[in-house]
Amino acid sequence: MALAEMVTEDEALGLLRRWADDCCTLRCEEGQAVRLAATVALERAETGLAVIVAVPNGNACRAMRRQLGAAGSGVAVVTIADLSLQVLDRAAERAGMRPPTVLDAVQQRLLMEDMKVLGGKPRRIEEIVRFLCRGVTEFAYEDPAWLISDEERSVLSALGERLRERNALLPSFLAAAACAALEDTELAAEMAVDELVAVGLSAFDNASQIMVGRLADRLVAFGNAEDAGVPEISFPHPAGLELWASHTRSFSVAPSPSRLTRIVSCTDDLQEKATVAHLLSREEYADVPLTVTAPNRRWAASLHAALAAAGLDAALYTGPALAKADPRRAEKDDAVRAYALLALAAEPRGTLARRTWLGIGDWLGGSDLWEAVRQTAARQGRDVDAVLDDLAAGDVPRDGDAVRIRLLSRAAERLAEGASACAALEGLEGSALVEALGAGAAGMREVLAPASGDDAGALLGRLRAAMIAPDAPDARVVVALADQAAYLVADGVVATGIVDGLASPAEAADPSTPLDVRDKLVAEAAGRLATVERLGEKFSVLTCFTSMGFLDASEAGVDIKRIFVDRGRHRARCAPSVLIKDKLENADRRTDAA
Repeated sequence: MALAEMVTEDEALGLLRRWADDCCTLRCEEGQAVRLAATVALERAETGLAVIVAVPNGNACRAMRRQLGAAGSGVAVVTIADLSLQVLDRAAERAGMRPPTVLDAVQQRLLMEDMKVLGGKPRRIEEIVRFLCRGVTEFAYEDPAWLISDEERSVLSALGERLRERNALLPSFLAAAACAALEDTELAAEMAVDELVAVGLSAFDNASQIMVGRLADRLVAFGNAEDAGVPEISFPHPAGLELWASHTRSFSVAPSPSRLTRIVSCTDDLQEKATVAHLLSREEYADVPLTVTAPNRRWAASLHAALAAAGLDAALYTGPALAKADPRRAEKDDAVRAYALLALAAEPRGTLARRTWLGIGDWLGGSDLWEAVRQTAARQGRDVDAVLDDLAAGDVPRDGDAVRIRLLSRAAERLAEGASACAALEGLEGSALVEALGAGAAGMREVLAPASGDDAGALLGRLRAAMIAPDAPDARVVVALADQAAYLVADGVVATGIVDGLASPAEAADPSTPLDVRDKLVAEAAGRLATVERLGEKFSVLTCFTSMGFLDASEAGVDIKRIFVDRGRHRARCAPSVLIKDKLENADRRTDAA
């Protein structure tokens, strides 16, 4: 039976206790979900039940563990991706097979380079791959009429081949693969859990929602119909929350009545940063957990520097730079080469490690070398690993055309270079190993620390995990990207750079943009901003400005309304985002945040 009325947080907890044996669905804010889920999980664990809390990303894990505290040692908190992997790992163990690897950002880019050998337009291939990934999360492949063109079928076939030879999965495939594994009734019975608490079910993709339903004897789901999702999950399915609610006890929790929202308009970006630093340095915020969001990496770095200059201790959280790195441009990014070297040191005969090494610094991402390896394996009736072993030993097949022989020779040379580089790392571990990776490891030190005693395999595992599901540092004040801030719940949140071009696309404020497109852009941006605002349990501050240096504005992506000269310097006129235009007209515009 569904309840239409809105209840308070205390009333919601009372209802959850009353219906302790029933599946329940709660519509609520992220902070409320974390508190209620922690209480439910602790109380159920005390009765001797096995309890798992599944969350959408690392930030939510951090928030849940902080809320559970020391008493939560008996409660397992996992991301939905990790829960899927647990199912797949156990299925592989039962079948006597190697579990699949989840492709990280670098490996995904190299996979897309390999897909380009199909000969179609790269952008079109990427669009089809994205369509296929969404279809997998929605089990569209169960419909024989799912694919309607030969092009789509060709891309699906090529994608499947390249994933199988890597023994790997794209992140979007995890939950669907886990659901397929759970068709085995014995595995399903083994993996079943007494109580599963799903925090952020609305951010899960469709396959993940179905998976948690299959695993749980009792499921308590928390979510928000307006959930904008998290970057770790490409295809959130908020409609699934209402579908689950229609079959369970369901009710809505009233938003926190005590949250205050303030909009502060500044004359320029420098004053904005100074204002934020002034606000956070006030005595009343000395011990208050705070989240500060920025629209992009450049903005986050400059904001973090401004806070440090003001004597404020804040942690910068933008995820590993490798997540945005281009493996084809290794000569401009030492971190990519350091990553590839670490992977090769950890897995000298690993398919993924060797594929990555072949692609580093090559404008084609090594796709021509890899295709030559694949073709040779097909001709010889062996797998790619066997051909790679031959090449690593210097045994280059001399049959076939001259182009393939030349490519295979180049692949053998690259593998020899990798073996030589790995020899210098042999026996090293911990910080000594990180240092030996060279200057490129500098940007990875935060992710890899503390590295004491870790070998290459352990360091690589942590680095890949950070790329797939980054986790914010456990600090009182965190400066984060706005699109990575979901579930960084704190007492207060300060959202900076709420201007056209940053918080919302420039097209959203352009009258020439078709109305339907503009409405869609505004709705998407408004959802992201609402997610950020909800992070502040007690207050939220939105800051904007109306001018900045022309070059800085161009590089930052600000929507420049016009250019003017002030004291001999070119300046850019900008405007507060359309998302807050109406609010700003009725808000106190003082730059003093008092």
